[in-house]
Amino acid sequence: MMVVGAAKGEDVSRTMMWTVLGFPLTTVAVPVWLSAGKNLPAILSMKENLHAPLCDAAMVLKDQCIPVKRGSGWKYLNLSAVINLANTGIMQQIEPVEDEIFRVTNNLIATMPAGKVQPEKIAAHYKWLDSFVASSYKELFGIDVK
Repeated sequence: MMVVGAAKGEDVSRTMMWTVLGFPLTTVAVPVWLSAGKNLPAILSMKENLHAPLCDAAMVLKDQCIPVKRGSGWKYLNLSAVINLANTGIMQQIEPVEDEIFRVTNNLIATMPAGKVQPEKIAAHYKWLDSFVASSYKELFGIDVK
């Protein structure tokens, strides 16, 4: 996680956090704002099974990266599943998704007044994140993020 505080003179409601749920090699960074309180993107929110959907998706992909389950198998990384010359590695496929999240989020931040965060824009952004990440994981990996 990375916390981005408000600049000097800005309202503290601009404080935000970028979080990576699950396994860092198989997930995207997602922004959340302090001012949104308990409201989070659904992909980051714990469900009845006490799991967040994005974390579950990342862990499914982790199994491709660390496929050996016996003995010391947890020490071995299937690097070609993560990154490869064919550009079909999990990280290589996730990178454009994450880049789009960064681009859209930076555009949102740029449209907010310097002094205050707009909760309705954050709520709309969270809905976009839920839809975009879920459709990206479904399209790229056949995984339902819900």
